[in-house]
Amino acid sequence: MNARNRIRRQAGFTLIELTALIAIVAVLVGTLLPAVQRLETTATAMKRNPKLADLAGEILALQDEARSGAQTFFLDLGAAAADTDDPRAIASLDALEPFCDADVRLASLRKEVDRRGAASSLPKAQRKHLAEVSGAIDDLLPAVQRLGDLVRASAHSPCAR
Repeated sequence: MNARNRIRRQAGFTLIELTALIAIVAVLVGTLLPAVQRLETTATAMKRNPKLADLAGEILALQDEARSGAQTFFLDLGAAAADTDDPRAIASLDALEPFCDADVRLASLRKEVDRRGAASSLPKAQRKHLAEVSGAIDDLLPAVQRLGDLVRASAHSPCAR
């Protein structure tokens, strides 16, 4: 491999790597959308309950951070693809940094949901909200773990910093 190719290789993705990454991220994001919407709806309802508002706030904050990162990644990707002046323009994975530890944070929230749901004096409405959040997290966690694994394994991962 000559020096020019080595520099290009270090600077960004090959077209095949980028295409594969886009396809995988798109499939995972598509898989996540129904559970994310269900989680957001339930967390918003939980926020109105004083005993669950703090947990709902944590869930919504994690969701907002992940959503913002995914949107920024796709916008950067579109900008890099539209950069006709520089055919070597690449999209950065930095915007996907929230997914470096999202699986761990989501699993931690799941444990907190379980802990609160185990309280015997919990009113029925609160128990229902916690059960709905628990189900949504269970649906989300495998895809978030796969996305986190993908981002962490990338040679250009923002997680290694």
